[in-house]
Amino acid sequence: MPSKHRALWTSPAPLWGRFSAEPDSAAAFVAADQSAPAILRFASDDFMDQLLAMLASDPRQIDALIARPETWRGPASDAPDLVERIPLPRLARTLARLRKSRAASTPIQPTSHEIVAQENGVGRVLPLKLYHPAHQRHYLVAANLVCGRAGFPDRGVESGGCEQVKFVLRRLLPLSENAAAGSPLEEYAFVKDASGARWQRIEPETNANDPGATLFPGEELLPLFPLNFRDDSGHPRRLLAGSVPVGRREEYMSTRAQRQTAADGASGTGVAATPSAVAARKEQFKMEVAEPWKNLIRTSIYSASRIMDDSSEAMGNGDKQRAAMSANNQAQGQSWLILLDFADYLYLHLKPVWNCIVDPANRSRLTSDAQRRLFDWLNDGYKTAPASDCPMDATSPQFAINLRDALLKVRGTESVRKGLEGATKSFPDSLDGDLAWPDFAYLLAGVKGSGSSYAAWGIHSLLASVMGVAESDEVNDAVVPLMLTGLPQVEPQAAQIDRLVQLVIQAIDLSAPATPAPPLKILPQGIPHRCRRSVGRRQNLP
Repeated sequence: MPSKHRALWTSPAPLWGRFSAEPDSAAAFVAADQSAPAILRFASDDFMDQLLAMLASDPRQIDALIARPETWRGPASDAPDLVERIPLPRLARTLARLRKSRAASTPIQPTSHEIVAQENGVGRVLPLKLYHPAHQRHYLVAANLVCGRAGFPDRGVESGGCEQVKFVLRRLLPLSENAAAGSPLEEYAFVKDASGARWQRIEPETNANDPGATLFPGEELLPLFPLNFRDDSGHPRRLLAGSVPVGRREEYMSTRAQRQTAADGASGTGVAATPSAVAARKEQFKMEVAEPWKNLIRTSIYSASRIMDDSSEAMGNGDKQRAAMSANNQAQGQSWLILLDFADYLYLHLKPVWNCIVDPANRSRLTSDAQRRLFDWLNDGYKTAPASDCPMDATSPQFAINLRDALLKVRGTESVRKGLEGATKSFPDSLDGDLAWPDFAYLLAGVKGSGSSYAAWGIHSLLASVMGVAESDEVNDAVVPLMLTGLPQVEPQAAQIDRLVQLVIQAIDLSAPATPAPPLKILPQGIPHRCRRSVGRRQNLP
C-alpha cells in the first residue's frame, strides 16, 4: 500500500541540521543544502570502500567528502581514511562509535558553485568542476528519500509495485545561442528517443513551483543504489547514491539543444506526433511485446539446454520429448498473450499495416518502405510453421500459416480475447465455463526436435535479413538476466527483437496525428502489466 505521507528528498542524513553556524538550530534545518542532494568527491579508486567504512564507523564525517571548488594547483584536502586494515573487535568498534555519536555536531560550510581563492598572491574565481576518473577523481550524488513526518523516516520503495529510484542530469542554458552574458537560464533535460539524443527545454508551465519535479518523457534516468547504515541514535538508515557520469562529458557537450518546447512545436489539428510521443509508443511496444518476447526466447534456450544437458545420462528419447512438449505448451500460452498485445498495438498505432494484415491487397497503399518491410516480415516469416518438429499436446490446434495469420486470428473475435484474459489454468488444461483456448497455435519461440537432438528456435532469427544487417551485428538495448549468463548464446538471440523494435518505430508515420499512448513509466522489465495479470490468474497467483 502506498504511503500516505509526502515523499521528500533531503541531503544525506548525517548532514542534517549542520549547514549553519549553529548546528541543530531552526536555521540549520531550513538551509538550502538541507533539502538538496550532496555531491561526494573521492580522490582514490577505492572510494566505495572508503564510503562504506565511513558510514559504518562515523557517518558524520561524510561532510569531508562534499565536493568543493578545487584546482590541481591547490587540490582540496582528502577525507580521512577510515578503512579498517586490521579488523578491530566488535566491542571496540561499538565503543568507538558511541563516543563519536555523543560528540557535538560540527557546522558545515554551505556549498557553493564558485569561490574566490588566493593563488600565488592573485585572487582567482574557482568554479566547482568535476574531474575525470583519469584525474583520480570519482563523484557520487547522495541523498535520503524520507517521509514528510516527524523524524523523517526513510521512505520505502515498493519495487513490486513498479516503483524505482533514479536521478536525472540536467543543464541550465540560455534561450538563445547568442544570448548575452547574464541572460536568464532555463532548465534542459537530456532526452533519448526516436529522433535521437538532445537537450530538451523544460516547459515553465509544467510546475510553477518546481519545474524539476516533473520527469520529461524519454528523459534519461541514471541508477541509484542503496547504502545501509545506522545513525547516531542507532536507527537503521538507507542512503541512496549514484555515480555521476563525468566520463560522458564529451557526449553531453556535443549533443544539440532543443530550445523549442514540445508545446511550442505543436501545430495543426489533433495531437502532433512529437518525438516524445514516439518515445512513449516505443516504450509501450517494448514493455508489452518486445521484452516478454525476449523472455520467451531466453526461456526456450534455457529449456533446450537443460534437455540436452540431462539427456546423456538420465533422459531417454521419451523423457526429452515430454520435456520439450511441456516447454512448448508453456511457450504457447505466453505466445498467445504476446500476439494479442502485438495485434492491439498495430491496430492502434500502425493502422495502415493492420489494414494489410486484414487484407494483403492493401499493401500498395502503404506510404513508407518501413511499413512495407514490417508487413512483408509479418506475412513471409515462416510461411509453413514446423508443427511436426515442435512437440506439443496431442489436442493442440493447427498452426497458423504465418505471423500475419496468427495476429489476425488472435484479434479476430472477442471470444479469443475473453478466453485468454479470463484463463485460470495453464495451457493445455481446459478452462472453466464457456471460455476456450484460441483455435490455432503459433509459437513465437519454442523447442524444436530432430531425432534425439533438441534446440531453441523462433521467427526472431529472420529479423536480421529484413533489417539488412548481418546476423552477428551488435544490437543495442540488450539486457542480460543474471540467471542465464551461463548460456552465451542467449542474449545474441534475444537481442534480435531489438531489430523488431526499430522496424516498428520506423514504420510510425510522424506526419499523422498521434494516437493515444500511455505515459512513460518505470516498470519491471519482462512481462507487461496486463500479461502479468493474466498469467497470474492462470497460475492462481495474486
